[in-house]
Formats: sequence, C-alpha cells, structure tokens
Amino acid sequence: MLRLCAWLCLCVSLACAADQKPKIEIPPEVLPIVELARSAAPEVFADAIVRLIEAGRIPQREAQIELLTQAFAIASTATEPIRLTALPAVPADTRAIYRGRGRDPDLDALSLQSRVLRELLTVDPAKARQLFSAIARPVLDPRPCSDPFVADASPYFEIAAGVAQSAFSPQEKEKAAHIQFLSAVLAGIRSPGELAPFAQALESVALTPAEWALVGAGFSEKLGAIGLDYRAFAVSFGALQAEMPLLEQMSQVEGLHDAFRRYAVTQLTAPRCKPDLVIDTSALALTDDETKPSTRDDGFDTGEKYFSSADGQAIGEKLMRLQSLRGSAELNAAFDDFFRDFRAWQPSGDDAGVLHQRAT
Repeated sequence: MLRLCAWLCLCVSLACAADQKPKIEIPPEVLPIVELARSAAPEVFADAIVRLIEAGRIPQREAQIELLTQAFAIASTATEPIRLTALPAVPADTRAIYRGRGRDPDLDALSLQSRVLRELLTVDPAKARQLFSAIARPVLDPRPCSDPFVADASPYFEIAAGVAQSAFSPQEKEKAAHIQFLSAVLAGIRSPGELAPFAQALESVALTPAEWALVGAGFSEKLGAIGLDYRAFAVSFGALQAEMPLLEQMSQVEGLHDAFRRYAVTQLTAPRCKPDLVIDTSALALTDDETKPSTRDDGFDTGEKYFSSADGQAIGEKLMRLQSLRGSAELNAAFDDFFRDFRAWQPSGDDAGVLHQRAT
C-alpha cells in the first residue's frame, strides 16, 4: 500500500512538472510559415527555421530551442550530406559546375546542422554542445580521379570552434576541457582539405599561450600523419599556407614550419590525378624533385556540356540580344519572341541537366 501511494505521488508530481513546462508560443503570423515549411523538403524546413530565428520572428526562447532541435534532426536527412566544390579546372556550363554551385545556399546536411547549432549556441549552449556530438562526422576519403569535386567540411570546424568557445563553463575551461574537445576534433582529421578550416576556426576561440602550444603541437603531428589526397591538398593549400604564420606565432611550436614543408612535399610527390592544379609553393623554395608526382592517373569526367545543341545555342544568342536591347523600344517584342521559344525549348540530357539549363 505504501509503495502504491508513493507511485501515485510520483505520477502526480511528474504530471505537475509537465504542466509547469512553458508552453511553446509561435507568433500567429509566423505559424503558417512554419507549418508550410514543415510539409516541404527537409532543406526548406531547416533553412526556414534558422532564417525566422535570425530575423527575430520567433522571440520566445523555449520555442526557439524546440524548433531548432527539430530542424537539427530533420536537416540530417537533406539530399546532399556535405557540400561539394567543383575543381578549378572544371569547364563552365557542365553538370559538375552546376552541382558545385548548389553549395551556395548551404543546404547540405552538414551546413544546415552547423547553422542550426550556431543559432542554438546563443540561446542554449549546453543543448548545442549535446547536439554537436550527433553530427555525422564527415569522412573525407580521396575521391576517384573521375570525380570533379572536393568535399568542403569547413562548417563542421566552424561550429566545433563555436562550441569550444561558448559551450564550456569557466570551471571546465580551467580544467582544459575545451582543449580536450578541440584535440579530439583535430585527431579525427583524415584529409588535407580539413587542415585549413580547422586552423581558420581556431581564430574564433580564445586560447591562452599554453593552450595554443598544446593545439599547435597536435597540429604539427597531424601534418606528418595526414593521408594522401592531391586534389584536397591543392584546393586548400593556399588557405592553409595563409594560416601558418599565425599558428606558428601563437603556438611557438618549434619545427612547425618544417612540418608544413614536409607535408607539402609528401602530398606533391604522391600519386596525382590529372590535371595539375595551380598552387603557389614559391615561399617553400621546393626543388623540382620535391614537386614531382610518383605517378599520374586519369582526369575527371564533367558530364555532358550544356547549351551545346543548335536550339540551346539559339536560345543563348536570343538571351544575349535581349540584354543588348535594354532600354530600347524593341525590347518588349524581342522578349515575347524569346519567351515563346523558351517555353517550347526541350534541352537535351537527363532531368537534372534539363533543370540546370532551363533554370540558367
């Protein structure tokens, strides 16, 4: 009987606690937007929630936390897991270029989750820190030589730095918990393309000289242990080289510059996909032997070139003529003519290719 009474009392207290939980309040003028976004693709919902909160349209703290938590979970199902950047040598008007341009709105899963956590850090840093561990850590293995993209994991390191700066208490920082956190992030780096964004992200974290020394020592070790990936190395080399002077100055790690030079030689002399990408290594004074790859493999496949058919070229020429007629009395008639042809135009290629050409 006593146990039954105790159980009933516990149930009553839990019910009371639930009743005391603040009710989520979404302004009436914003609620239809939230519900409409909820019925759309995951990219749309997560992006809409971040934008609404950024704009101050959802003022209640509890509502912000609840909606951001939902957006974080839904963002993980975005079509693209990570944003891709087309290599600098990729020709214009190809499928690879247009897919690479899709990164601009930051609607891949990693970018969306990072944006969500950046907002959450301002209202509930502990929650943001908790959710950070649920992000699928990007695994940037070398992509095949036929692949014209490199993956961009910089949003992961940007939000990791935000968590290190804002989601650890002063007491935890005194025990170097945030340095342990950053060291774990650094330890997980596998691709040369991750080094520059990690170094850049460190600039937003307030570190003591001793903490800089610890992180710098770990970075020096990582330079010597990182995997081989010429394209990721080449695309990120300029950004990393620009970060090295600050990293050397702040960490005061002996031999860091030499470690960076050995890193460059190791990557440059490894097997390399065609074509060579333009990078400036003059500051390192490398010899020809230190920049010569051991083997050269095949180049990338960019897919079908767009606007190559006769009707595609004709549409392009009419569009150029429209631009030349701005402010002219002939513009309206020329636009009607262009629009009639545009509606009848059937670009060649698969669904994605047709979408890219018509959208352009």
